[in-house]
Amino acid sequence: MKITGRLSLVALSLMVLFPGWLAAEELETVVWKGRSLWIKRDPATQAPLIIRSLRGPLWTVKSGFPANRKQAAASGPELVAFLEPLIPVKPGQLQFKSAEKIAGSWYISFWQTEKNLIVYGSSLGYSIEAGGRIQSVGAVLYPDITVPEKLLVSRNQALKKAISRIKGFQRLKYRLVAENMLIFPDRAARPLRYYQVYAFNFFPPEEARHPGAAEAGLGFFVDTQTGKIVDRQTLFKPLGCCVPEQGPPLDVEELYKSQIGK
Repeated sequence: MKITGRLSLVALSLMVLFPGWLAAEELETVVWKGRSLWIKRDPATQAPLIIRSLRGPLWTVKSGFPANRKQAAASGPELVAFLEPLIPVKPGQLQFKSAEKIAGSWYISFWQTEKNLIVYGSSLGYSIEAGGRIQSVGAVLYPDITVPEKLLVSRNQALKKAISRIKGFQRLKYRLVAENMLIFPDRAARPLRYYQVYAFNFFPPEEARHPGAAEAGLGFFVDTQTGKIVDRQTLFKPLGCCVPEQGPPLDVEELYKSQIGK
């Protein structure tokens, strides 16, 4: 299948991370609200990873090409309303992440939320071209999320659990620099499992870090129901923190350049 036109930033990112993933036999063609689309699905969730129109734009923003970031962000709920229930998210579940204007197009991304909690690793992104045209959508979205009604582990209990797993915590003078409560999808579990977690990011001060080490900090995800550490991540100095809304802004222009070579 020949694919023409410009893919969304999220779609380009997925192609870079998973080369060869657009094999023709893995594409699904559907007719949706009068438009012929092809879809690539996430094997872990069966939710669409990429949605693209076979003829013409996937969607055209009703107000035309956005004049500013606020108007660009407002296109997200409008687009999702058109695509639902093809994608497992409703307009009210989007949380704005970024909107950057590059080379005459807007590149926009959102997080998915469930009961106002960001779903870790989720994304919905697309570009808006001249005339308000959206050619494709790239997404990592999660269906059938349930959020526990009560917190069975306190924030302080979870924090102590995380600290207990850091070797040399006192000696290296680790500091808690960011925290949040999130939904953490365990993609390795079969079936897919979701945890409501406390997310903690720790970094030692500059003087305590080895000057040649890229690894600088630690991130922990602690289950609010059992106190179990469901994931631990090494944080790197250039990337900062892993808590979504408090992390550094994505350098969209550099990512764009690295993917299309312009």
